[in-house]
Amino acid sequence: MSRYNRTTTALGMAALIAASALLGLPYWRQEFAIADLSTGPDQWHRERLGDGSQLTLHPGSSVALQFDDDHRLIHLLSGQVLVEAGTTPLQVSTPQAVVETRDARVVIERLETSTRISQLAGRSRIADQLTLDAGQEVRLTEHGMDPVRPLDASALDHAWSPGAEKGRMSAPEPKR
Repeated sequence: MSRYNRTTTALGMAALIAASALLGLPYWRQEFAIADLSTGPDQWHRERLGDGSQLTLHPGSSVALQFDDDHRLIHLLSGQVLVEAGTTPLQVSTPQAVVETRDARVVIERLETSTRISQLAGRSRIADQLTLDAGQEVRLTEHGMDPVRPLDASALDHAWSPGAEKGRMSAPEPKR
């Protein structure tokens, strides 16, 4: 192989590697997980877990379950989920928060750059920073936590009840 061909081949390989790196850059730090449960755009799904807890997935939602003898962890990959936790502590994670709950009903919504947590009944602990009581909601971003706001828990609970035509649609994120 001539010197020209070796140089051309080496430059071509370098260009290919650089192009591949540039194409993959947007995905470099993203979390990838395989969903254990997911719903289509018009589909709801209810799932009773082995411990008696129940999950309801809103249309267009997905979760990955990570359960063992010591921990029960749900990764909310997209969309919204209603968690009806039993007596055993259960954690739900998003990029902005880890929510620990038990004996409670809580809606967790993963938005593009934030997470909204709406407490319907009982209480939940958020990242060892805040306890959210029934009738309260909070939004978390990469920059921190918004002030806790009151929530019409009965209206939201009704929207998630069986037979309700539509669940909660995402409200626009507050302007900063």
